[in-house]
Formats: sequence, C-alpha cells, structure tokens
Amino acid sequence: FGVKSEALAPEQRDLFDDTCAEDGAAIIADVEQLQVPAERPQRKPTGRQPLPASLPRIEHRHEPATCTCGQCGQNLVPIGEDIS
Repeated sequence: FGVKSEALAPEQRDLFDDTCAEDGAAIIADVEQLQVPAERPQRKPTGRQPLPASLPRIEHRHEPATCTCGQCGQNLVPIGEDIS
C-alpha cells in the first residue's frame, strides 16, 4: 500500500467542492443559532454580612490618662483607629 495507491484523483476531489460550501454555510448558521448570549449567574457576595441595625451598639474608648507626652510635654496625636 504505497502513496500512489491511496492518492485521490482530481475528479474525486471535485465531488466534494460542490457540497463543501453548502455544508460550511449550514454549520455556521447552526452555530449562530446555538450561540445565545451567555448570562453569567449572579454570585452571592462573599464575606461577612453586615449586622442588623436592631442590635444594640456599645462603644468603648480607650484613652490615655493624660493627653500630653511624658517626656517632652507635647500634645498626643491619634495615629490609628480599629473598629470591630
């Protein structure tokens, strides 16, 4: 079984040219009909949910005994705040 025995004759190739364009157009039309704009499912937000407003809130402030520096006597400045 050599290459010459399995080669197609030019007449045989011409048989497929007629239907190839029609088949290609039919496939493209089918694909376009199947392609519906995909809607992404809405994801639930991750992480913690906010606490209900009806819960009682208690505010604690931790402040120093004096608002001046013990070494230089300057006023203290707040540098950060943590809320939880």
